[in-house]
Formats: sequence, structure tokens, C-alpha cells
Amino acid sequence: MRVCPGKDDEPCGRDIGPDKRRRYCHACAAPRIDTSKAARAARRQGLPEPPRIGYLSPTPHPSGAGPQRAVQPLREAYAARLEAMGRERSPEGLLVLWLAEQLDGGLAGTAAAGITGRLMAAWAEATAGAPLEPDALDELASKRRDRYGGAG
Repeated sequence: MRVCPGKDDEPCGRDIGPDKRRRYCHACAAPRIDTSKAARAARRQGLPEPPRIGYLSPTPHPSGAGPQRAVQPLREAYAARLEAMGRERSPEGLLVLWLAEQLDGGLAGTAAAGITGRLMAAWAEATAGAPLEPDALDELASKRRDRYGGAG
């Protein structure tokens, strides 16, 4: 186990990990300078640097599980729909919520594509057989059925 020496001659004590090139842990290391073309142009003009797409700063999760964004719109949307169907506590519903939380966590590229496919499959399984809220077309069909006495 390699230990971070810390900065300002105060030992940090965090585990650095197996990476032999790393000298300090993420907390003690100097911040990296964005060398992208847009960031260099912004620095030249004295403007704030543009946000990096697909980059998530290592903010610790309250449970210590890893980075997480404060707002999770995808998870909240799926939670509301599952609650309306009464499936928020089913195993399939919990899987949908976990996958949506992973997507809200800032995944990029192939990882996001893979989780999106799994999320759609889990959503189909979680909502199979769930009662759907009636919409305008359902109301029209029921009126037609009542009026004509047929299958509508």
C-alpha cells in the first residue's frame, strides 16, 4: 500500500493505489490545467473557462461510494412514474432507479450507451402489466364503445 505524503509537510495518509506514476492522492495533488483549445482561448481573453463535457469532478458521495451530482433529473422522473404505477419498491423498479442514478452520475460515451440499453430493458420489465393512466384516446374509445355498444 502506497501512502500519500501530503502537502506542506503534513502527511495525508490516504492510499494512492497501484499507479506508480502518481505521487499524491486526488485531494493533495495540484489541480490539472485544462489544455483544450477553448480553455486556452478563454484564458487568453480573461474569460471564465468553459465547462468540460463528460468530466465530473471527484466530489465524494455522502455514502463514500463515489462522485454524484446534486440534482438527478432522470432518477426523479423515473421515480415519479414508477410511484404512479405502484412499482417503486419492486425489484425491477429498484433496478430502474439504480440505473437512472448511474446515468445521472455523469457517465460518458460507451458506458452511458450500455447503461441506457439496460435501463430501457429494465423499464420494459418493470412496467409490464402495470395499469396505465388513461389518456384522451382512451376516453374517446370508451365514449365510442358506450355510444355504439361495440368494441370501439
